[in-house]
Amino acid sequence: MYTGMEAVLFLQELRLSMPQWMESLFLFVSSPVFYVMLPMLIGALSYWFVSKRNGETIFFSISLAMAVSRSLKFMIKQPRPWMLDPSVEPSQSAMKGATSYSLPSGHTSISVSAYVSIFRLVESRYIRAFCTLMIVLIPFSRVFLGVHTPLDIAVGFIVGIAVFLINNKAVPWSYENERNRMVYLVGYSVFFVLCTIVILLLGGDVRSIDFIGLGLGLTVGLLIDGRYIHHDVISADLWGMTAMAVIGFVISGILFIIPYFAMGTGFGSMLGGFLFMLSVTVICPLIFRKIGSGAEAPGSE
Repeated sequence: MYTGMEAVLFLQELRLSMPQWMESLFLFVSSPVFYVMLPMLIGALSYWFVSKRNGETIFFSISLAMAVSRSLKFMIKQPRPWMLDPSVEPSQSAMKGATSYSLPSGHTSISVSAYVSIFRLVESRYIRAFCTLMIVLIPFSRVFLGVHTPLDIAVGFIVGIAVFLINNKAVPWSYENERNRMVYLVGYSVFFVLCTIVILLLGGDVRSIDFIGLGLGLTVGLLIDGRYIHHDVISADLWGMTAMAVIGFVISGILFIIPYFAMGTGFGSMLGGFLFMLSVTVICPLIFRKIGSGAEAPGSE
C-alpha cells in the first residue's frame, strides 16, 4: 500500500532544520483548540443566537467524524509512520497524543467536516478564509510533525467530506416532520453505540470511545429540546448576547472540566462531553430564556 512516506521524510528534514518555534507553531495549530474546541464554540454560538439548525449541523459534523474515523482506525489497524519506517523521527510532543492507529487521520476528518460545514453555513468572507486556512493547515501539520502519512490525510479528507455531505442532507430532512426527526436522532444514537461496540470488540479501550459522550449528549439534548423546551434563537443586543455567551461557555466548560479532571481521559472526557452537549442544548437555552423574560418583565411598583 502506497502511503506517501517520501513526503513524511522530506518534511521531517525540513522540520529538523527549522527553529524549534516552527514545530511549536504547528503543534498549536493541530491542538484540540483548533480542530475541536473552536468549531464547538462556533456551533454553540450559532445554536444559541443565529440558527439552531446550523449549530446542530456543526455539532453532528464533529461528533460523527470522530465516531467514523475512530471506528475505521480499529478496523484497518494501520501502524503509525515511525512503525512503518524506523527512519521517521516524529515530533515527541505530537507523538504523545498519537496513541491509536494511523489511518485515517482523526484530526483531518474532524477539522474538514467541521470547517467545511462552517464555511457553507457562515457568509462572512473572513470566517470562510479562516476555515480554508484550517482545512489546509491542520492536515498538513500532522504530516509535518511526522505522526501521519499523506494516505492517512487523504482518507481523513474523504471521511470529513462524506460526513459533511450526509449532514447537509440529513439535518434538513429531519426538520420536515416529527417522524423524520425521531428517526434521525434515534438513528444517530444507535450509530454512536454501534461504533463504540465495534471499537471495543476490535481491542479499543475507554479512551478510544469518549466520542460517545459527545454524540449521545447531543442526541439526548435535542430530544429533550424537541419534547419540552422548543428552543428558538435568542434575540438580544450585542452586549446581551455577549453576556449570555460568556455565561453559557463558563457553565458548559465547568460541566466538562469537572468530570475530566476527576476521572481523567476516557470516562472523564466521555461524561464531560455528555454534560457539555446537554448544557449547550438544554441548560443554557433555559437560562437564556429566564434571563430574557426577566429583562422584558415590567418592573414592580
